Amino acid sequence: MRLLDGAMATALQAAGLPAESLPEAWLLSRPEEVARVHAAHAEAGAEVVLTATFNLAAPRLRAAGVAATAGELAAAAVRLARSAAPSAT
Repeated sequence: MRLLDGAMATALQAAGLPAESLPEAWLLSRPEEVARVHAAHAEAGAEVVLTATFNLAAPRLRAAGVAATAGELAAAAVRLARSAAPSAT
């Protein structure tokens, strides 16, 4: 049995992400918060962490006013997850 991480968006909202904002916006503007959530999940026993990429569709990003491309955000999401939770896969 593998243990997965918890709700990324909920954790980021608890850290101050406005409810109407995309969590992916914080991948570049507040990466330390995203990394903190991954690290907390790993410390709690998660063996698998999921990247913060649920909303990575270009139309959705544009509609939310996120200037970065989906590719840039996906790469940042993977880097943050791997560095913050190296024991998880």
